[in-house]
Amino acid sequence: MYIGFIEYSKEHPEIYIFQKKSLKYSIYQIIEFQHGTGHMPIIEPLTIKVQTFYLSLPIEYLNFRIMETPFADKEKVLSTAPYELQGMLAKPAVYHIFDALVVGSVGERFKVLIVYIEKDMLRDIIAGFKGVKMEPMVISCAELRFKLANYPLDDMFSSFDKTNINWQDIIVDELKSPIINLRRNEFSYTKYFDEAKKRLKSAFVLTVLILLSISVYMGIKITIIKDRTAAITTKMVTSYKILFKDSTNVSSPLYQLKGKVKELTQKEAIIKTNSVLNLMLQLVGVGDSGVIVDELEIDDAKAVIKGSADTMENIEAVKTILMKSFTKVDILETKNTGQLNSIRFVLQMNYAEK
Repeated sequence: MYIGFIEYSKEHPEIYIFQKKSLKYSIYQIIEFQHGTGHMPIIEPLTIKVQTFYLSLPIEYLNFRIMETPFADKEKVLSTAPYELQGMLAKPAVYHIFDALVVGSVGERFKVLIVYIEKDMLRDIIAGFKGVKMEPMVISCAELRFKLANYPLDDMFSSFDKTNINWQDIIVDELKSPIINLRRNEFSYTKYFDEAKKRLKSAFVLTVLILLSISVYMGIKITIIKDRTAAITTKMVTSYKILFKDSTNVSSPLYQLKGKVKELTQKEAIIKTNSVLNLMLQLVGVGDSGVIVDELEIDDAKAVIKGSADTMENIEAVKTILMKSFTKVDILETKNTGQLNSIRFVLQMNYAEK
């Protein structure tokens, strides 16, 4: 990946492009640029994609104060520094951004260097580089690192010659661990957070669309299944009524058909028994005695025959014939039809043979 370090000096502003591999930084290119109106730099478009930018401010843009505190924690120092420095600042503390670093100790107290800059200036600088798509993730000061290592604290603004200094080493140290970072509080770098939020939002929208598509698909599929089921059920009801003409209430044709099949299977088994076969043989010769059998009902316990006869004597004769083979034969019903020599009758017998 490529990292850009912007040296925002007044005389020779430059961009150092480093190539980072593992933890090593190697210089790839140095690009000079010019100061434009305000803090808008004039820079030619880069020929490579740089993932991250660091910005080093001129030390003249910064202000410094020395404080002694009982603690070395930066956040604790920064929470009290604006109040401690209130009377020393040209503007109220709320108009500044602060950072701090411990530079020594006195007894049990710590000597802390407070670094600050006006918010308006910092806002303009960030906006300028953001306008050329080089928004810095970190805003530091490489010159401050060099001065703290080589100059006393009261000589921070003295000039020096970079000719005999390996300035790239100082920059690499800044890339690894910036000595300060003024992108704090409302100026915090949010690009990665915003990009992650956009990706999360896109993922959420995509998930909603997928779930909506699945819901629509399932809704359509369920509707189609319901329509097909209804059509199949209608066809089954029609077929059932054709097979069993005496059926009127057909609410569950498949269940009722299974019941009918079971019933017919049981009747088939009954018909195949010797008792029923013997009964049918007995009925074959009934026609010679003036009796006509036109209906036979059977189940697993009894048989019922219905027919007509010329006289009651003929019915009694049939009963006598059947009693030769069955232990019990009953005349359940006789009825005169009003026609000459025509009596309707119903006989019942069980299958227990003699």
